[in-house]
Amino acid sequence: MKIVHSVDITPGRCGLYETTRELVYFEREIGLDAYIYDSRPDKNAALESGNPNGYKEYRWDEERSVPIIPLSEAVECDLLVSHSGLTADLIRARMPFVQVAHGRPYSSFLLEKDENKQIYSSYKILHKTEGYKGAITLWEPYVAYLEMLFPKVHYAPACVDLDLWGIDNRDKFDFGGLGGDVNVVISDLWRKDKDPYHVINGFYLFYKEYMTKAKHSVKLHLYGLEESILNSIQCLLSIGRELGCLGEIAPMVPSLPLIYRSADILLTPHNIATRTVREAMACGVTVVGGPSNPFTKYSADPEDLRWYSKIINDVVKSRLSNKEAEVKIARDSAMRNFDPIRTAKRLEEIYLEVM
Repeated sequence: MKIVHSVDITPGRCGLYETTRELVYFEREIGLDAYIYDSRPDKNAALESGNPNGYKEYRWDEERSVPIIPLSEAVECDLLVSHSGLTADLIRARMPFVQVAHGRPYSSFLLEKDENKQIYSSYKILHKTEGYKGAITLWEPYVAYLEMLFPKVHYAPACVDLDLWGIDNRDKFDFGGLGGDVNVVISDLWRKDKDPYHVINGFYLFYKEYMTKAKHSVKLHLYGLEESILNSIQCLLSIGRELGCLGEIAPMVPSLPLIYRSADILLTPHNIATRTVREAMACGVTVVGGPSNPFTKYSADPEDLRWYSKIINDVVKSRLSNKEAEVKIARDSAMRNFDPIRTAKRLEEIYLEVM
């Protein structure tokens, strides 16, 4: 069976693409004949549409060992795995397809409610499209939500490339010269359904209550801050500047593996295995997650600032006294929970079932 994954290819800019690349790479590792089709318009089509800025030119032929095929080959495959939605060309091809629902359901709902992006509605009627074979989610807690939209939802566990995101060559990044004895990172994007507001405040409270007489330094580094977000949260950031706890602040960066391998702690409000959780833990970073995050032993409700700040303090103390042990705990959890070979084998089972 020949499988093609359709996705807008945006290396280093989009977690959806990075996840798709990993799925194809490890499907091939277990012997599946899997490919990627770049569903963005080509350069000429972008120019003709009057949107030349919508096109970004990359080299695909050697894109981290994942083979890219053109539309003419994609439509001849036995199964289409849609990640970015169906283009008109793919609909006309009437291929058997499954839809991977990457977005968190509430996030997709809010994009439609507030910005009129018809993701939620398109999911609701997708099963009526000729060739539809089912939907897939990488997050088990969302199966019940998605079954409100799709007739049947298959679950394959989220994974990460454990070689790319590893623990070798740790502590090589200096955080723009702004690092501390303990380096804390927040790299979640600011989404409508959930953002880093509460965890930033949780860190501030930790700093106020536990760091006034400390002999060690702890710095908070923020990544993924696009200009529009950065400009809109200056008041929030000014609190950290006044406390003296802020380190590097940057937009999306290509050096996240290097950053994570030099970081100690990742703060996130999430309970699921987002890319930030998977990538950071694979690099040996201790994650402080949401109150029911099953992948880390450190979890708390970010909206309960005193609880969350206490957990941060517990982790800081443990990283200072048992750093190598904490690195191993995080890495072992990633290897146990985010194994890409296991995910590829589960996807193979789903493909065989729907076909």
